[in-house]
Amino acid sequence: MFTVLFLCTGNICRSPLAQQLLTARLTALTAEVATAEPLIAVQSAGLHTATGVPMDAQAASESSRHGGDPTGSASRVFTPRLARTADLVLTMTVAHQLDAVQRVPALLGRTYTLRQFERMLPALPSSGDTRLTDLVALAAKQRRTGHPESDSVPDPFRRSPEIHASVADLIDANVTPLATWLLGR
Repeated sequence: MFTVLFLCTGNICRSPLAQQLLTARLTALTAEVATAEPLIAVQSAGLHTATGVPMDAQAASESSRHGGDPTGSASRVFTPRLARTADLVLTMTVAHQLDAVQRVPALLGRTYTLRQFERMLPALPSSGDTRLTDLVALAAKQRRTGHPESDSVPDPFRRSPEIHASVADLIDANVTPLATWLLGR
């Protein structure tokens, strides 16, 4: 099974939202194909959080608005053990990316910001006939540095409902093509 891990600061707004929306998109795309076991696992964690903090109410509302399921979502702490299970790590900011790789250097070739990786998708071959782990390795060879602001998803924590909606729209716009790519469509 291929595992995608989303990371942010507290794991109560952006990364659980991305996890829920990618899960919803993958489910929608595979609804017509009955498989005994999912091919892709989606997880999230926080780099600076405690375990068990409930998802922010505004972020949960945005998840529902976009078709995600925030039921029971609670924060989880990023650990090296969790990192080792991830085939692709997608962070919300460049600072999160650097923090994760600094903690677990083996993540270097498979850690990107969500926006950076989504921007690279058109240059990557379809995953249809290629192992996803091989494609992530290929992406590492094609990595280009971007601009920290354009590669980051703003933090909506304790901000207005409009900011939460804007961030949710941005995350959705990035995970939707990712779901299509992951399934080789």
